[in-house]
Amino acid sequence: MKKSNQIERDINRVLSTWNPIEVPANAALSEYRSYVPQIIGAASSRRGLVEVLADILVNCMGLAFDRQEPQHVSELEGVAQAIQRVCLRGATPAPYSERHAECLTQDPTMYAGHHLVGG
Repeated sequence: MKKSNQIERDINRVLSTWNPIEVPANAALSEYRSYVPQIIGAASSRRGLVEVLADILVNCMGLAFDRQEPQHVSELEGVAQAIQRVCLRGATPAPYSERHAECLTQDPTMYAGHHLVGG
């Protein structure tokens, strides 16, 4: 298993690749770092992790999230899957894909900028 600081960096990479508030790429790693401890605390449960991510989106980032909207739920499920891969298997995180609702690639630029608002 990876050291906890490596897991934290990898989760932060997942968040910065997802980049829901679309900050510039060079700022994304620092933008999402403060959410990592809360996310780690919820990572053992996919449902709990999705709830934490939704809470962060709505209450911390001010973004819209509709639990009745399949695209919104699917997007958070994909991000949660990537985070759980980091935490539970120590895998290198892969970015989320809206099209496939799963982690597909190691290219961190491929899916950058996906977000829920207006989506």
